[in-house]
Amino acid sequence: MKNLKKDNSGLTLIEILAVVIILSLISIIIMNILTNSSKTHKNQVIENQQLVDVTYLSKVLTKDIRKSTHYEKLRDYGNFKITSSVTGEEYLYEYNNSTNKVYRNGTLLADHIIEFSVNESLDIIIASEKGPAIETKLYFRGANK
Repeated sequence: MKNLKKDNSGLTLIEILAVVIILSLISIIIMNILTNSSKTHKNQVIENQQLVDVTYLSKVLTKDIRKSTHYEKLRDYGNFKITSSVTGEEYLYEYNNSTNKVYRNGTLLADHIIEFSVNESLDIIIASEKGPAIETKLYFRGANK
């Protein structure tokens, strides 16, 4: 009889299944990491945009108040007009609390603002949905020019 050599260099079905299971587990872990990092990135972009909106609104409002001399409260919460007696410029600020938007002379300044108030003594509160709130007090400087 011939001596037949058995070649055991192939892979068994159990070895192939073990490799497939390990690769599946690794791919599931990687997908979870990518999904979570994508959600985190999206939330951070939203928070940063709201912070930029609040900061921009605060800067524009500060600039307008400092060159103005007169404050006039209008009909609703967050709606007011400031006027410069030197140049005669008027800045109408409107806050729409149903859409959470702030307008200056009809132009959108900021979105996602949940609180916007300026009272007669120029105490200002600006808060966004996810970002920090800004509270400050300003003074008219327009009469000094």
